[in-house]
Amino acid sequence: MPSASTLASRWAIPVREFFTLRRAEQLVRDRPPAQRERIHRLVQAAGARLSAGRCVPGAVPASLLLKDAVVQLLRAMEAARHPELDDEGLAARPLTMPTLAPDPARPRAEPTDDAWARAAVASSDPLYFDNLCAEDAERTRWALDRAASMLRRHLEARSLARVRATRWGRRAAVGVIVLWGLVTFARAKLSPRDIALGKPVHPSSQKAAPPDGQTLVDGDTGTSVGVHTNVEDSPSVTIDLEAGYWLSIVKVYNRMDGWFDDCLPLVVEVSQDGKAFTELARRDTHFGTSPPWTVDAGGRPGRYVRLRVDKRGYLALSEVEVYGTRQ
Repeated sequence: MPSASTLASRWAIPVREFFTLRRAEQLVRDRPPAQRERIHRLVQAAGARLSAGRCVPGAVPASLLLKDAVVQLLRAMEAARHPELDDEGLAARPLTMPTLAPDPARPRAEPTDDAWARAAVASSDPLYFDNLCAEDAERTRWALDRAASMLRRHLEARSLARVRATRWGRRAAVGVIVLWGLVTFARAKLSPRDIALGKPVHPSSQKAAPPDGQTLVDGDTGTSVGVHTNVEDSPSVTIDLEAGYWLSIVKVYNRMDGWFDDCLPLVVEVSQDGKAFTELARRDTHFGTSPPWTVDAGGRPGRYVRLRVDKRGYLALSEVEVYGTRQ
């Protein structure tokens, strides 16, 4: 079994080449200008035929185009191996096609795609594709398409400028991804965090079959009602932050289904022990959810945040968010 260092080395080489394109650049540099131009023309011609063959609906005309694409790519491979050959020399040279791997969707199919493609390329019969049955024509078409794609991957037909542009484009893309990751990480670490999220909630009472208050701190500001008490004297709801914090902001989202001002006047209070509460702010005028009522806590210490209606009535709110830093 290969060692971890061997496996890492196998991965490192192609990854490094992907970003540096050192081998590709050297390969292009070593080619004479005439050879580069010949390879470029052949690959362009193959690409045009491949694109057209994929668009043609009939299997026979499509296969004719795809076969020609494969032939042009095989000639381009010969041109890459033999810089001394001109166009006539390439046309006279026998074509050698690399082995085409089995179709992943049909790995045990017989004949294989390799056999179909080779038979089509080797045939000089102008009616070769016309003589195939519909099923065999489609399989040949697919095999030639796969063969052209495989050959194109084996050829380095880019210009020196294109290789360099690709290298810098890939590096720039990696830089953007890394920067985005750093910014996302920094935001997650440095942006304010709702310390009331998921914390215990204790309403002074609960209306029949009401929300139990936990949805008041579930992070969903679109909930119609997160807590709903009975009608009583000074109904309230207390959020236990489960630790002491220096409180900076409290955001209160009103209910979303109507009767928006029934809980006014509303008081926000804070406590260290859950018994003695100090008033932070009072609201006597209408507020909603966009924007919510935002209370500046001014760094006041506290573990418990209580919202209380300062009259006989009921309390119904959608969401409460609390921000601060641990004591």
